[in-house]
Amino acid sequence: MSDSSLAVSYAKGLLELAGAEGQAYELGKELSLIATTVGGHLRLSQALSDADLPVAKRLEIVEEIFQGKISALALGFLQTSALTGRAKLIGLIAEKYSQSLEDLLGKALAEVTTAIPLSEKAEQVIVEELRRIIGKDIMLDTRVDPAIIGGVVVRVDGKLLDGSLRSSFQGLRQAMISQRTKG
Repeated sequence: MSDSSLAVSYAKGLLELAGAEGQAYELGKELSLIATTVGGHLRLSQALSDADLPVAKRLEIVEEIFQGKISALALGFLQTSALTGRAKLIGLIAEKYSQSLEDLLGKALAEVTTAIPLSEKAEQVIVEELRRIIGKDIMLDTRVDPAIIGGVVVRVDGKLLDGSLRSSFQGLRQAMISQRTKG
C-alpha cells in the first residue's frame, strides 16, 4: 500500500472516530498542530520514526511533549504512529484528514497566520474574500506568529498564499544578492 493510500485510510478512520465523539473539527486542529510540531523538528521526527529506538522511548517522547496538550484521541493516534513506525506519515495523514473533513462538510479550512490577532471585522473580510476565491464556505483557523512581521499567510485547499512582510523582505534580499553578484 502506498503512503498516500495508507494516509487516506488513517484519515478516514480518524474522521469516523472523531465524528462519533463529536470532535471532528477539533481533531483536525490537533492533527495540524501535531504535524507542524513533528514536521518542524527534525530530531523529533527522526526519533519517532527510528525503528532502532525502543518503542517505550518513542512513547515516552510522545507523552512528554503532547500529554495534556491534545485530546486522548489525538494522543492515541500519535502513540499508534510512533508504535507502528508511521510517524513519518503524520503530515500527510493530517492533510488527508483535513481534505476528508472539508469534503464531508462541503467547506474549506483556511489556516490564517498573522503577526497580531485579527479583529472580528478582519476575520469576516478574509472569510468573504476566500469564499469568493475558493467557491466554498470557509472555516477559519487563526494563528499568531510575530515572526511573519506583518501581513498574512493563508493555507487553504492545499495552496499557500504568502502575503507576509517576512516573505517580501526575503524576496527583496534575494533580488539584492542577485544584483550584487551580477554587478
